[in-house]
Amino acid sequence: MKKHLAFLLSVFCTTLLIVGCKLSISTFTVPDTAETGEIITLTITGSATDEGDGATEYGIVLQLPENWEVTYSQVTVYVMGSQQYSVYENSAYSSLYTAEPGYRIWVGTALVGGANNASVTATLKVLTGTFSGNAGTIQNYKLKAVAGALRNGVWMSDDPQGIFNFASVTNDKYVEPVTVTKVTDQIAPPPVSQLTVTDRYNGTDVFLSWDYDESIQKDVAGYRIYQSTSYFTNVSSMTYTAVNPGKSGYNISGLTQGRTYYFAVTAVDEVPNENKTVTPASVTTRRLVGAVTGRAYEYKCVFISCGNYGLQGATVSVSNALTHRSFITGSDGYYTFSDLPIGNYSVIVSKEGYGTGIYSVDVLENQTVDVVDSALEAATSTYIINGYVKDINNNGIAGVIITNENGEILTSASSWGYYTFTVSSGWSGTVTPEKSGYSFTPVSSDYQNVTAQKYQNYTAVAESSSFVSRQFSCYSPGSKTTVSLIASPAAGINNYALEDIPPAGWIVSNVSSGGMYDAANHKVKFGPFFDSISRTFTYDATPPANESGEKMFSGTASADTDKSSIGGSSVIDICSGHPADINPADAVMSIGEVTTYGSAWKNGSVWQNPPNPIPVSYVTRAGFLWKGGESYLSDPSAGTCPLCWVNTSGRSGTSRETESAAVRQLPAIYQPGQAFSVSIAVNPGSVSSYAVEDQAPAGWTVSNINNGGSFDAVNKKVKYGPFNDSTARTFTYQLTPPAGTGGIHIFSGLFSYDGLDAQIDGNRMTGDRAGDMDRDKDVDLTDLILVLKTVSGNSVSGVSSDADVNNDQQIGIPDAVYILQILARLR
Repeated sequence: MKKHLAFLLSVFCTTLLIVGCKLSISTFTVPDTAETGEIITLTITGSATDEGDGATEYGIVLQLPENWEVTYSQVTVYVMGSQQYSVYENSAYSSLYTAEPGYRIWVGTALVGGANNASVTATLKVLTGTFSGNAGTIQNYKLKAVAGALRNGVWMSDDPQGIFNFASVTNDKYVEPVTVTKVTDQIAPPPVSQLTVTDRYNGTDVFLSWDYDESIQKDVAGYRIYQSTSYFTNVSSMTYTAVNPGKSGYNISGLTQGRTYYFAVTAVDEVPNENKTVTPASVTTRRLVGAVTGRAYEYKCVFISCGNYGLQGATVSVSNALTHRSFITGSDGYYTFSDLPIGNYSVIVSKEGYGTGIYSVDVLENQTVDVVDSALEAATSTYIINGYVKDINNNGIAGVIITNENGEILTSASSWGYYTFTVSSGWSGTVTPEKSGYSFTPVSSDYQNVTAQKYQNYTAVAESSSFVSRQFSCYSPGSKTTVSLIASPAAGINNYALEDIPPAGWIVSNVSSGGMYDAANHKVKFGPFFDSISRTFTYDATPPANESGEKMFSGTASADTDKSSIGGSSVIDICSGHPADINPADAVMSIGEVTTYGSAWKNGSVWQNPPNPIPVSYVTRAGFLWKGGESYLSDPSAGTCPLCWVNTSGRSGTSRETESAAVRQLPAIYQPGQAFSVSIAVNPGSVSSYAVEDQAPAGWTVSNINNGGSFDAVNKKVKYGPFNDSTARTFTYQLTPPAGTGGIHIFSGLFSYDGLDAQIDGNRMTGDRAGDMDRDKDVDLTDLILVLKTVSGNSVSGVSSDADVNNDQQIGIPDAVYILQILARLR
């Protein structure tokens, strides 16, 4: 049966000068006949008369059969203005009335103030109960109702006898008979078909709304909401959220950004009968992301021109407590990190033989942050070692000391857990985090002959003196995981006991050693044991089918008079795998999964497991795992994902160190409306899987894509691969700038291999007239000579001022540098 539900009684006494009202019922209407398990409608009309006598609380009292339930109400009031009071079931007053045998008292009251005459109409929905006998048996009931008010602490009723005994209430306006026929209900309410899921656009919330006619389906006792990250058509084994009847909308919160969810709503009667077959509605939550771009460069002189030149081979990383990405720059030094979750990031730019640039940036939704100051100076051979120290809840731990193998302090973590220190090229040593009362994973990190930036996170766990330690592995949504509690009490202990709290919503079963599950407090309890014998206790905990992310266990152990928190493992994480591993999700990367995932990336499709859009590095890592033996596991020490997934054979990465793996060529000058060719030559070296994606200027037409490539119209990228080999290839496609296009346009693209990304090297800029001083549709030595003559003050004819490269309408040194870069094939 359903719980008693609050309803609204709107009684109005609104003036400040007069307080108090007198309530009385004028009519009480109930259906003449009903069936067991049916929701019937009760209507009560009455009036509130201004008596000025200080009433502070009003209510309606019903005498109902013992197993009937009030499920819904709606009250309409006509009064001077419009004011409503919320009425809730108030069992404190039920003892004022004496119910007749076989009946019970239900009271709903509200606190009010002020006075005014008003007319009231209350509509209540009541769920009828069953009774003994065969189907077709009838039972006659008499429902009774009175109204009342609390004045000066005394309950005053309009009961005609005024003695608070329903046996004495006989007036027709207070009494309504109803004949109920017993039925055997085996038919579930029809499915809820009109379900709409609306994204709240905050990344975590959606709103469910449905249309269901309860006036026709009179036995609807409530609704059940089901959700999952996988498509489903049957809810038999799924957990649900219960919703009261009369509802047609519900807000779901706590979802993951950029993930697809499926929802279904069913209607149930009091049995409860339920249609288990459903057609779910889906929604993909919004991903709040931004981007970071910049350029690593150095100041140097080329020929007669000095300036800032792109720095090839620089390592650029962008990181915060939850995200870490990096790649190596091409010859132009430009770098781009897209699809970054919003937040604060550290951007670190370094290269062997150069200094290190460290920048702090705030990534905002749908915005690109340009790190314009990424200049490195040569001959400063130092490198950064940095990372985060966090607790099991991803909160930074302040005051952690970072020491070397000699116990010397290298640095300390900031208030948000970030640490960083600089070492010289070739440095070797052991780094250890230390703080009283904490243990760390990993305990320390060894470095040998450092020649690049290093990144290492540590997890801090508060140490416990408890004699009980908890152990478990990871969990899979909807599947049991075993929790072990190892108790080792000290000698001389007279008695001990322990209780453990699994994550909210998890189902407990198979409790060992005479333990029990306390459902009211969601605790698993063992003991007391009146000895000091060591024992191992176990129980199974089953997470909901839609569970995700890290979850927390907590518990207490008590020995004699001492209590302590249960030690050992407290945070359990989902047994995560590569997002392509879905058919089935078995930590084995099959060829079918690789090709299906690669096809979705190539077409710009939304994948059922995040991240979306699919990063090309995840595609090439899938091919790497397939080539490496198919079976794989997650190893955080191998790096951030997708590098975290490694083959069980022990192969973790690629030894490829070629600097220029993918080189783009395109003309320095384009003609609006005329097609030209873009080529990308790839020499992958010794890799298992690679792919290429190139992004042309927005609005330009792409055609004639070779080598099985395609144009992803969703993300506006030309894509090739994935190729599960190490064969060198040259990719080409044609571009047509729209008529009227002008100015300089920049290309960006990635070459990805085995889960690593590098920007495409070579030409990345083209202009409509940039550098073409003599208008012969080519940038050559003649154009350089014209610029140099102009800069030196000579009078030169035939130089076109609209060919300047920076749109300043002047011919100067920047134009000469640009032409030199074209001639040297640096653009």
